Amino acid sequence: MIPDDYEELYRLFEKELQLLRNPTCLSCDAVIRHPLLPWHVGQHYWTSTERLLLVGKPHRGTPGVIRESGIIDPRVEAQKYFLRKDMAYWSYSRAIAVRIYGDPTNAWDNIAMTNLVKCTNVDYPGPTADSTTFVMASRCILDLRVIVREIQLLKPRHIVFYTYSFFSSFLRDLRFESGATWRDITSREHRVECGGKRLGWWERSCSTSWCENLRVLVVGHPERKLKREYVELVGTWVEKGGA
Repeated sequence: MIPDDYEELYRLFEKELQLLRNPTCLSCDAVIRHPLLPWHVGQHYWTSTERLLLVGKPHRGTPGVIRESGIIDPRVEAQKYFLRKDMAYWSYSRAIAVRIYGDPTNAWDNIAMTNLVKCTNVDYPGPTADSTTFVMASRCILDLRVIVREIQLLKPRHIVFYTYSFFSSFLRDLRFESGATWRDITSREHRVECGGKRLGWWERSCSTSWCENLRVLVVGHPERKLKREYVELVGTWVEKGGA
């Protein structure tokens, strides 16, 4: 994939997976049926040591340009959100990236961001509680394997899934490539202290053709977590792998 070029992602969503038109999507119970492309791929992502991909839970509403196919290109909105939003997903991600890269602009240029499930049941503005169904998650993650196909294109070296309590069992057996096997650094039940709360912390690794030691952290979502401690925990985890 060419840096800052979404043509491969357009092709993946619209031509190869035929999102919204394939039988799996047609049998899904998502309410807002507009799959979201990755939020962002930084212009220096491919040359960064960390090659960090941040993966969130489903988005809200339709944040971006809806293409003729029905998929959403969110890049313009994503930059606004990253630089200005106070919502935990955006502000904590910004703080983690700034810790590693020094300032918001440089941070933005070096990371990639996407979501685990591509459609949503939550409009914006509206209720904040996530209402993603089992059917939505299983269709998107297990049947269509959209996140796997994105990872194969983006070839990260570090992945942070903010999805510990969000169908995390679906991540156990994901295969990024034939023959790739997982090694658990911690158990899926492992937790760490974060601001007086027990934060889900499932650390894993696997070997791929693009990275001998692809490091993966499945961590509790940042919402309602103490920001300073959360950012230090996740930022330190990324920094250790980039050393």
